[in-house]
Amino acid sequence: MVSDFDYPACIVLALGLYSFSAGLGALINPQSWTNMISNVAENPAIRFLIGIFLISIGTALYLVGSWNTTDQMVIFIKLFSLVMVIEGALFLAVGEWVARSAKMLIDSASGLWAYVAVLFGLLAFGFSLFRMI
Repeated sequence: MVSDFDYPACIVLALGLYSFSAGLGALINPQSWTNMISNVAENPAIRFLIGIFLISIGTALYLVGSWNTTDQMVIFIKLFSLVMVIEGALFLAVGEWVARSAKMLIDSASGLWAYVAVLFGLLAFGFSLFRMI
């Protein structure tokens, strides 16, 4: 039955898998994130597509569950999705500035970001699997 399906746990599981994979990729190839951000900063079409993607996916994720809940995963997803929508709007409005700011953050602490992403990915993956069992 669809009502028994734990959508929030599956969303957090996918987010954890993404975060872990991205962090691991950054640890294996440290310049990959810097190169990607540089490409984004130089290409207005990519910035536009990123903005549309973030707003679309963030809006879809926001619709999971209601605010009137005690479910911590639903609340996390709602807050995360709001950040995605705001980031998407910023990419559409001032995308070059957002990309340059991201590049400065990545350049200043590239190893730290990768370790944080891996740790977050493992935690999100673990919490969601524990909840689904």
